[in-house]
Amino acid sequence: MIILTNYYTDYIKFLKENREKIREALIIPPNSERAEIYGRELEKSFLPLPEGLRPDVIVSATDGSEFIRELYNGMKIILTRAMTITGQEEFLSSDISIKVVNRYSLQTYVTRSMEVREHQSLIKCLSERNIGIAFLDGSALGRINENIERVVGDDLENFPDLYMDTMENLLKKAKEKNVRLVFISKSSDSKVFKKELLDGSDLDDSSIKREYSNSVTDHTIIKSLAKFPGYTVPITIEKNFRKENLRIVTTHILPALNDTPMRVDIIFMSGEGNMEVISEQIVKIAVWAYSGLKIHNVWLSDVDRRIKFTREESEEVLMKAFEKETGVIMPETRGERRARIRV
Repeated sequence: MIILTNYYTDYIKFLKENREKIREALIIPPNSERAEIYGRELEKSFLPLPEGLRPDVIVSATDGSEFIRELYNGMKIILTRAMTITGQEEFLSSDISIKVVNRYSLQTYVTRSMEVREHQSLIKCLSERNIGIAFLDGSALGRINENIERVVGDDLENFPDLYMDTMENLLKKAKEKNVRLVFISKSSDSKVFKKELLDGSDLDDSSIKREYSNSVTDHTIIKSLAKFPGYTVPITIEKNFRKENLRIVTTHILPALNDTPMRVDIIFMSGEGNMEVISEQIVKIAVWAYSGLKIHNVWLSDVDRRIKFTREESEEVLMKAFEKETGVIMPETRGERRARIRV
C-alpha cells in the first residue's frame, strides 16, 4: 500500500506541475491571444444548430469490436467483428485468428482488421436491403487512403491491399445502390477546420505555420469557444481512391454546450451534385438522432451496444471455450492483467 500511496503522490504532483499545460491542450483560455484569433474567425464559420429532421429513407448503422489476448508463447488470439443493423435485422462479419503480430504493429493491425469487418458487414447489408443512408462509426479520411500502414506478422504482407479492396468494394456497392455513406466520430484529432480558420485570418505566414503545428485541434477550438450549439461551415476535401474521384464533406456538430463535438464526414461519388442541400439534410438528420451525452447517435449507439465484447463474454465464454477445445489451461484468464492486452 505504501508503494501505491507514493505513486498517487507522484501522480498528484505531476498534475499540479502540469496543470496549465494540460488545460491549454484541452481548453483554450477565454481571454488569451489564441482565443481572440480563433474566436474572431469562428464567429464567421459556425452556424446555429438546425431543427432535427427525421429521415424519410431506410437507415443502417455499422460499428465494430475487438478482443485480443496474448498467449504465453507470444502469439495473440485476435477476434474482430462488426455488425450492420437496419431495423431489427443484423448483418455480421467476423474474423478469428491466432497468430504472431509484432507488438508495435498490433494495435494498427487490430484497428484496421476491425474496419475491414465493418466494410464487409455493410456490403452484406447493402447487397440485400434498400438503404438510403449508411452511418459508420469513425472517420472517412483515414479509411479512404492508399497508404495503409504495413504490419509485421504472420501472413500479413498483403493486408494493406486487402484493406483497400474492401474499401473499394464498399464504395462501389454504395454507388451502385445510391447509398449515402456518412461517418460519425465522437473524438477527432482533425485540424482541417482549424487550417480553414487560419487561412482566412489576418495572421502572417510564420504565425499561421506556428499555430497550425501546435496540438490545438478542431474539437478543442469548438468546445472552448463556441457560444451556442451549432455546426461548422462544411468543408469539401477531394480524394482520389482507386481511380474514383471522391469528395468528402466534413463538418463538426456541437449538439449541446455541455457536450463534446462530433465530426461528420459525408461521401460524394464522382459526378454527384446537390452537395450543399444533401449535406444540410445529413446535418439535420444527425441532430435529430442525437439523444444526449451518452447517445450521440441513436443508430450507432444501438449497434455499439449489440456488437461490443463484454468482460463476461470474453472471460466466461471465449477463453473458457479456448481452454476446453485446446486443452491448454490459461491461468491468466482468471483475472490476471499481465497477459491481457485489451478487452
